[in-house]
Amino acid sequence: MKTVLVDFRISEKSCQTLENIGYTVVKTSKEPNLANPLCGHPDMIICKLKNHDFVGKPTLRGFFNNINFFEGKSDLSNQYPYDIAYNCALVGNSLFCNEKYTDEVILEYCKNNGIRIINTKQGYAKCSICIVSDNAIITADKSIYNAAIKNYIDVLMVENKGIVLDGYNEGFIGGATGLLEEDLLAVNGSIERHEDYNKIKSFCESYGVKIISLSDEPICDVGSIIRL
Repeated sequence: MKTVLVDFRISEKSCQTLENIGYTVVKTSKEPNLANPLCGHPDMIICKLKNHDFVGKPTLRGFFNNINFFEGKSDLSNQYPYDIAYNCALVGNSLFCNEKYTDEVILEYCKNNGIRIINTKQGYAKCSICIVSDNAIITADKSIYNAAIKNYIDVLMVENKGIVLDGYNEGFIGGATGLLEEDLLAVNGSIERHEDYNKIKSFCESYGVKIISLSDEPICDVGSIIRL
């Protein structure tokens, strides 16, 4: 069964498209300890690691089926950086994160599984990273861009302009997307609306990845679309 985890506030159009292409949609519940704009974002409460291994906030145990879930030890807060414990992006065999504030269970998992840590100033690492392949990402964050280049990961620099996130001036490209399959990238909204659409399309195509717009709406940051 193909399942995705999404924010409980995702639009009906996006949800319907995911279901139409064969995915069971699981929606988050409101996380009371997070700021309201982020309170349903999957990438704030759970981190996807290798295979079907995930680390997330302890209260998520029993919420998922068919994944290997490890309880994190970090409580969440509505104050940065105490809300980023699980906001990490696994790209191939590298984990982008702000190591100082990353949950210790995630760091221990990486140590035990030979995953290198790429420490970033940007605490919202997963929000900021659109994963295209095991060695390619898209971001609008300069520190993540530089970290990727330094670690020989191909990276496309784009703008976050035009990505909606209520309560903020703009959202993040990573938070508005999700790699559903090795060759299929979902965008929450219409990717054609993005000013860097042609560059994004070309970059994804170079890795054999097709982009699907989940709706004709403006691109909206929903805390990533996470394939379970």
